[in-house]
Amino acid sequence: MEAMARRGCINLILAGEFGAVAALFAVCCSSFVPVNRGTGGRSLLTPLGNEGVPSVRRSNKLMSRSCLLKLLLIAAGGVILLENPQNSLIALHDRWVWLVNALARYAIEVYKVSFWMKKHKSLTWKRTWIWSTSPIIQRLDLGCLTAEERPTTVKTTTSWTDPTTGKKKFQGNRHLKGTQQYTWRFARNVVQLIPAFREERRTQIPVVRSLISMVNSLW
Repeated sequence: MEAMARRGCINLILAGEFGAVAALFAVCCSSFVPVNRGTGGRSLLTPLGNEGVPSVRRSNKLMSRSCLLKLLLIAAGGVILLENPQNSLIALHDRWVWLVNALARYAIEVYKVSFWMKKHKSLTWKRTWIWSTSPIIQRLDLGCLTAEERPTTVKTTTSWTDPTTGKKKFQGNRHLKGTQQYTWRFARNVVQLIPAFREERRTQIPVVRSLISMVNSLW
């Protein structure tokens, strides 16, 4: 099943018009965020975490494979977007760092925007990061939260004090899992950027063509 999914993704990218493809990668954030660090073992010094934990191992594999797809998509003249919550350690993953450095050798920059998902009609504030090969993603930042937008009754974590250690602990609840689903407003706002992405790509096609040799050497 995994092999079929990988082939499907590759075929979808290759079937796209050169310079006209854009893709949003939303690698599961559950093991990259602070609430999971006690279990997953990720930190600034150990961004790959404890790979003895199945969820950490799966997330690392998913991130690595998605980076190869990102490289292929860029070589096809496309635009990539990587989304994760603020404070996620996903940008420290070895394969993403490798990809950013590889793109830099071809003078392809990676941009980052931080914004409130609440501005895109989310039930929670959810400060969010997106990295992309296009600076146009800055348009997703719709500004600061207003006084009317700040109040929220939705809590994404439950906290308690461990009686044996006296330490405060946190656990994600059903509302936290719900934040993994995009709102229709956010999806629409991303799709509306596609014409601008395509126009921008037309001026950069000579640069990305040189990436094809790199893709051939990796595949």
